[in-house]
Amino acid sequence: MGILAVLSDEDYQEIENFLTSFSKLKELCENEPSILASIFTSDDSLIDVCVQCVSSYCYLNDTLRNSNETILLNFDQYFIENFRDFENRYIFVCLIYSSKKINPDASEHINKILKGLDKETCKFWSNLPNLRSSMKIEWEDHNEKAKEYIKYFSHAETFGNGLMIYLQNDNRLKNYLSNLEGDGIFDENSIEYADKGFELMSSIYSLDDLFNSEESEFYIHDENYYKIDLKGLFRRRELIPHVMVPQKLSSGETSDLKVSMYSLLREAHRAFLFGAYFAAISMLRSVMEVLLRDHYGLGGVNANGLPKSLYEMIEDAEGLLPERVWTFHLHRIRKKANQILHGYYRKDSRSKEESIADIEIEIVECIHTLRHLIEGIPRS
Repeated sequence: MGILAVLSDEDYQEIENFLTSFSKLKELCENEPSILASIFTSDDSLIDVCVQCVSSYCYLNDTLRNSNETILLNFDQYFIENFRDFENRYIFVCLIYSSKKINPDASEHINKILKGLDKETCKFWSNLPNLRSSMKIEWEDHNEKAKEYIKYFSHAETFGNGLMIYLQNDNRLKNYLSNLEGDGIFDENSIEYADKGFELMSSIYSLDDLFNSEESEFYIHDENYYKIDLKGLFRRRELIPHVMVPQKLSSGETSDLKVSMYSLLREAHRAFLFGAYFAAISMLRSVMEVLLRDHYGLGGVNANGLPKSLYEMIEDAEGLLPERVWTFHLHRIRKKANQILHGYYRKDSRSKEESIADIEIEIVECIHTLRHLIEGIPRS
């Protein structure tokens, strides 16, 4: 199921608003954000264009992130390219300039910042989301939030009752939580986190499946069934980047029971979500092979008349890869999967949390690489 099936008319209008505003922005600066920064300091009439771009981007990004699916089908490639271009190169400058409208008293200070922006500075900020240090900060942030989400879930009895109310999809959940606050069990912030926790849980599970329909038994709290790391579950759900699949890749098989780029990527996301790290890396390797062989046209035979190996397909991909993806990114996924397959992968001797953070960040980096590979597939 693709996100386009649930987009509202308002969502489509926001897409049009974004494309129109961003097109105007690129035209004004000849598609170079550092030039835009210098224009902004002398022409306040551009502020509305900048604010519209930021507003539309944030609205659409929230819509995508709040979807129950992490893989979103049937997107127009022109929209994907512009959305990611704004995200990667423009948003930093535009956020600074938009703040002039929010806080006019800071205009002089903001102008000084904008005057100091050159091409290299803009390039640095555009690459920041992909830097390991930035991803570690993001991991720690989501880990702390996950700790708050599970405070409520640690009370099995109240959690089961609350979840049953949540499943009924009415307004009684917050009233139920408020009563618990009155009993001194939770404070106001915990209630908000609990509500977010239910929202996350519903995006991970088909919640009805978690209950025994006859006895209303919540399986997570049945130690004879299975245990789930709720904190890790919530953290990893927030870490998984959503993937917008272009229309040309969305027309194939999407059944989970058929091997395809979609089903393999979905399995990789699921494996990572539940903390099956090695399975996730192995599945990501399979996704990459299917992409290169079937969608980048790099399959076939080598000079010896044998089917090309994944190594050979990666080497042949030079010059065909989208921006922000190089062959060494693909070889890194291949090598990690091979190490796991042959039993060479070893964890280091650091603390458990440090090791978990490192491997989760590594996997998220791999998912980002494949997202670029999927969203940036050549049009022809």
